[in-house]
Amino acid sequence: MLRLENSVGKENTVNAVSVAARSDDGRPTVILCYPLIPSRRTNVGFEPFPTLFWMSHDEIRASITDLEYKGLIQKFRERLLEDRKAFLQMEEAHRRYAASRWNVLVDNHQDLVISQGWQSKLRDSGVG
Repeated sequence: MLRLENSVGKENTVNAVSVAARSDDGRPTVILCYPLIPSRRTNVGFEPFPTLFWMSHDEIRASITDLEYKGLIQKFRERLLEDRKAFLQMEEAHRRYAASRWNVLVDNHQDLVISQGWQSKLRDSGVG
């Protein structure tokens, strides 16, 4: 586990594998997360964590939230319905994301995911 301090001094614990991207001043902006997190809610000690890339930079996250609030996601959905090429590109991006997430898991955790029936969350689905 990695503890990250955000810009207001609050710490968050994430199941970080590595820093995937940094800002120009060297602060982590994107964290590569492990697809399982420790959990007391399951009998196997883990639960799925489908988010592979975690936005850890408060200002960038706030900007993204603002764009979502202004309807950008809906505009993207509309474009995908109108543009077959864009739709196919998005499907491929989801497949690559799912494959990347699956490949981050060590072999015995892939087996655990399958035994628990979690593969639809971690192997077979893309970004939420």
